[in-house]
Amino acid sequence: MADSLDRYLDEHRDRFVAELRELCAIPCESGADAALEAAARWCADRLGAAQAETRTLRTGAEPALVVGEAGSGKRTLICVQHYDVQPAVPLELWQTPPFDPTIRDGAVFARGVNDNKGHLLLRIQAVEAYRATRGELPIKVRFLIEGEEEDGSAHLAELLAQDASLTDGDGALKEGGGIDAAGRPHLLLGGKGIYYVELRSRTMLRDAHSGGATYLPNAAWRLIDALKTLVDKDGRILIDGFYDDVRPPTDAELGSVRALPFEADDKRRIHGIREFAWQRSEDVANLHLVRLHRHRDENGHPRRGDREGRLPPCRGSGPGADRQGAACAPGLAWLQRHRGGLERGHAPVPRAPRRSGGPGGKGRGRGRVRDGGVHRAHIRRHVADVAGLREAEARERHARDGPPRIGAARAEREHPARQLLARAPRDGRPVRAVRDAGVSVRALVFDFDGLILETETPAYQAWVEIYREYGHELPKALWLDYIGREGGWFDALAYLEGLAGPQPDRDAITRRRDERKTELVMKVAETAGLRELLTEARARHLLLAVCSSSTPKWVLGHLDRLGLRAFFDHVQCRDRSDLRAKPAPDLYLAACAGLGVRPEEAIAFEDSRNGMLAAQAAGMRCVVVPNELTIAMDLGGADHRFESLAAISLQELLGPS
Repeated sequence: MADSLDRYLDEHRDRFVAELRELCAIPCESGADAALEAAARWCADRLGAAQAETRTLRTGAEPALVVGEAGSGKRTLICVQHYDVQPAVPLELWQTPPFDPTIRDGAVFARGVNDNKGHLLLRIQAVEAYRATRGELPIKVRFLIEGEEEDGSAHLAELLAQDASLTDGDGALKEGGGIDAAGRPHLLLGGKGIYYVELRSRTMLRDAHSGGATYLPNAAWRLIDALKTLVDKDGRILIDGFYDDVRPPTDAELGSVRALPFEADDKRRIHGIREFAWQRSEDVANLHLVRLHRHRDENGHPRRGDREGRLPPCRGSGPGADRQGAACAPGLAWLQRHRGGLERGHAPVPRAPRRSGGPGGKGRGRGRVRDGGVHRAHIRRHVADVAGLREAEARERHARDGPPRIGAARAEREHPARQLLARAPRDGRPVRAVRDAGVSVRALVFDFDGLILETETPAYQAWVEIYREYGHELPKALWLDYIGREGGWFDALAYLEGLAGPQPDRDAITRRRDERKTELVMKVAETAGLRELLTEARARHLLLAVCSSSTPKWVLGHLDRLGLRAFFDHVQCRDRSDLRAKPAPDLYLAACAGLGVRPEEAIAFEDSRNGMLAAQAAGMRCVVVPNELTIAMDLGGADHRFESLAAISLQELLGPS
């Protein structure tokens, strides 16, 4: 039997590897709707080829749950898998493009090959190989393959509720697996839990010159103070009640863990460390029960462009024995005790006594220190009931290091045609250098607010009217810096209170402003020349997308009202908290992934500097068309500038189709 199985694997090895490379070539990052749909179809087809009964469950426009069942018998094994992958940034660290699977040293290198496409496909191929060499499976095997695992599985429960029998089983085979440094395969029978939060601190209204460091409160020092209260010098968590429900491991459990090879020397070599955290011995490091881990920023440096002093989140992980029970208990019990506070966006964290001698900057709203020894942690949640938080900072490196560089595609962060474009005229005449440089344009991606629909001026005007009621002016420079960013970057109401004093009717002011903004926006028509430009793009068979920091409700509502939605193949909004707003490149990267194109194959159309920087950081060329408000911005770094959409001709911009 073993010989026949070995022979089958040898005979079909090349096909199996080719299938893996084909699956890994699908750029199904979280939020890339078209690629996620392609990956779901691929998995369903592959299950069908393995003679599994296959069906697809859906809820709205969310990624599908692919269900496949094979075998017969009294017992059922459920294979819990996923086809979505983490974002592939920073791209410059890849030796080869992440979605161009490459074989090196006998291994396949690609985004998602380990988490989780390789393991997913191996299990489907195992079903095929077993049936081909031994006959029918002795048990039932049910595959549940979702497309939102990397995004918190927000709709998995809703999908599973469509068929309650899907979770009926005698065991579950989760994603993952591996081989250690000695070549021994791992069979893991449990995993640690995770609790994930983000702390934010803002101590001033805006950045200041470093000369004021002796008297101005620094958000980074405030966060350092807070972080020091979370763990002691020996690595023990200091959060009140964190250990209350931890069940000590039994002697048998400790013995089982100690019997596992820890490979301390290999871990030191791989990670480039001399000692383990908190100077722990090898035995203690192997048996660690709970750890709190603060992610550094890239290369340990502060992140540029992050004016709120934000640091990546902290993690609490559980013990190795009885991981789903005792291991997760401390975090879950703590969550239950503080659930009310978490749902309001903060949680109590014990604060160490303040040392004398430093300024006690007061901060406005975020990270505020209150009397009574409590520091408020600003929580970012990705799914209902904060326990399902996922990593939210996967793309931070882009903001500091600029656009991706792969092979010879980039030199010193420049577009392949940047020098040619720099010499091109800026008055709307042809930019045929784009085609001359051999850069193929497959897609156009449009900003929404201020470009498709001129909402920037109404938004500013609505606040200006309120400011004038209180005898003050809203500085246009502050608002210009805010354009293109996420809501909350500039708190116009808080700034007004700084001028006119605290306002007891904050909600009423905000409501009046929103109503006035809506009234003004509803009087605005689509930007002149837009429909003609979209029609020309369609005639050239270009893909079209919208990329906006606004909400889907806002963008889609206006696209429907204007009758423009049908023009676009993909609409990318900031509908997930792991997607940072412009000028970070996240939204443009997601938009390109949703269209199934590389950033260098797309041109962004923007009206603001923050939008232009976001597009260029993603590796795209950018055409700017300023509006009445943003015309005062410095847009000199754009690849091309037009004074209106009506002045743009794709025939002139791109050359013959």
